[in-house]
Amino acid sequence: MFLQNLFKTLRLKNPPKPQRCNLSLTQKLFLSSKAEPTPGDANARSQTASYLVSALGLSPESALASTRWFPAVNPKEAAKAVGALEELGFTQSQIASFVLKFPRALSPVSLKTILPKIEFLRSRGASSAEVASIVSRCPRILDRSLERHIVPTFEMISRFMESDSQAIVILMRCAGIWYFGTMSVFATNCQALAAAGVPDNVVRCMLRRQPNCLLTARGKFDSALEKVKSIGIDPLKNKFVMSLSVLINLADSTWKRKVSMFGRWGWSEEDTLRAFERYPNCMLLSEKKLGETMEFFVNEMGLEPSYFITNPILLSLSFKNRIVPRCLVVRALISKKLVQRFSPTTALMTSNTYFVEKFLSPYSAEHPSLLLLYQEKLGEVENVSR
Repeated sequence: MFLQNLFKTLRLKNPPKPQRCNLSLTQKLFLSSKAEPTPGDANARSQTASYLVSALGLSPESALASTRWFPAVNPKEAAKAVGALEELGFTQSQIASFVLKFPRALSPVSLKTILPKIEFLRSRGASSAEVASIVSRCPRILDRSLERHIVPTFEMISRFMESDSQAIVILMRCAGIWYFGTMSVFATNCQALAAAGVPDNVVRCMLRRQPNCLLTARGKFDSALEKVKSIGIDPLKNKFVMSLSVLINLADSTWKRKVSMFGRWGWSEEDTLRAFERYPNCMLLSEKKLGETMEFFVNEMGLEPSYFITNPILLSLSFKNRIVPRCLVVRALISKKLVQRFSPTTALMTSNTYFVEKFLSPYSAEHPSLLLLYQEKLGEVENVSR
């Protein structure tokens, strides 16, 4: 099992050796100045900022802010750095974003250490846009060792996700993994999940949906994990990690407030836990959303609040886009004795195409008002959104 090996530092026997690209001068960079600012020049920062504005299109404010950490730029050396990034496929806007996050990229010394790291990511399938995204989200990656940190971290995620392309997606979404590397809280939490009987494919689900949850501090992570286990959710199912993600993102006080929120509709705490087990995201509903939806179902459609203990996902559906238009059509059908009863899951959990074919098309000729009612309610939503 891959999770069992997470604590072993990944060391490649033959780590890839990125090919250095030949640096070419970028004529458009810093052509307006013949003088080269020096660190001791009182005007260095303003000159550098002017270069960044004219060459890379940065705003004056952003350019000046970036020079705080790198006050003096040698125009010729900066042109080489920009040229090298362009050869790697970076656009001007990506280079500008990159420089804002990591001004030292314009230094020839930094460039020598930066390029192999960028080239490594490109060699594993990352596009220039993806590299730019990774660097923007986690500029500190460029300060880390390629052999001791970046390569092992990438290998760990790639082997776990079973492909380089999947690893790139995760590392773009969850920059925190780059900060800590292989021997991080990430690996510790993954081991805790493995000990709880959670298989790799289920953890992979969590990594795709809520990767930052795996970087949660150990105490908080363990507390949420124990609560999920006590509820009795099957660790072999994706709902286990979905429940864990919700609990990690909810403070204890918020959880209690949510329980009270459902309690106002007659649910016991046990009822709330049953609903949570079926659909964990029900605990993320706002009080306004729950009240509006439950009131409509109970008062307009004649349903009991207890019905949603076993069907909590219905409470999360769009009130104006789905619940109201469809329910009013079904209610009209019932009043005309065209259907016998209201099945919320059939009416609400199906595609728009199925709903039209089942509840509108068969009756549209004799009862055109049904389609008008449906279109009117959807139209109200569209008008509000405009």
